Amino acid sequence: MTPDHPLDRPIWSALSGRQATLAIHKPGAVRLRPDVGNFAAARDADGVGDLAALVEASPGAGFLEAEGSAMVNVLPPGSAIELRAVLAQMVCRTLIPGPSVAWEPLGEADAADIHALATLTRPGPFRPRTFDFGGFIGVRQGGRLIAMAGTRLRVPGFSEVSAVCTHPDHR
Repeated sequence: MTPDHPLDRPIWSALSGRQATLAIHKPGAVRLRPDVGNFAAARDADGVGDLAALVEASPGAGFLEAEGSAMVNVLPPGSAIELRAVLAQMVCRTLIPGPSVAWEPLGEADAADIHALATLTRPGPFRPRTFDFGGFIGVRQGGRLIAMAGTRLRVPGFSEVSAVCTHPDHR
């Protein structure tokens, strides 16, 4: 991937682009609405002051930068790293069809069920309005949501699959 690839800076790429409506904006930084998630990013090193203001207004932020990015070790003043992790970024280049499963789109009417399944299975950071990212689908059995998955960050040419959950009784 080139240094300018949108997957190198997925938070900035998504929240300053296709998903800008989900973000709180300052001239040099963006932060996902806290009810949707905890992601934040600065445009560049000059935007760190704006990033600090956004994080101060809504504490607890997650940053995601590619190894080697100029922004990988840039933190807002007064911030401390609580957890640092190396993540594997997988890209699907060829989709191989699997077994057919009856699924349905999920949205506002399913908010309580979505949040309950996410709370039970803990797929990662999940907030009451995370489904506002859109693109969530679910599998129900007897009216009960037993599995779901959604999309999260969307950058040009890519959509992140997220919140993949299966109720423990159906694994």
